[in-house]
Amino acid sequence: MSTVTTTGATITHAGTVVFRDGAYKVSSGTGNWSVVPIPPGVAVGQVLITFSAEITAPYSVIVTARRTPDAPLLTANWGDATSTNFVVVLFNPVGHPAYTTVRNGDFSFVLLQ
Repeated sequence: MSTVTTTGATITHAGTVVFRDGAYKVSSGTGNWSVVPIPPGVAVGQVLITFSAEITAPYSVIVTARRTPDAPLLTANWGDATSTNFVVVLFNPVGHPAYTTVRNGDFSFVLLQ
């Protein structure tokens, strides 16, 4: 496992997730986590990041969406954190009413302890 030590926090999990060919896939990262859509098998802008090993200490996550010409304001939030996983939701917050909803896309995250 690779870690990066910073002042006051350590990055223990990090990576980039891409949406390709109708599925979420790990593009790069620390290798100690995986990604699956919520609900399983159906990609609708919500994914579960699952840790390879349980985390026993408190943590925070920074997540950012990759914006594209067809979703220039794509946004990502995280929540439902447990010791084994957390949820990422991608959504378009503004624009045409047909597009202000959850949406598939790429994102990156870091987990700080």
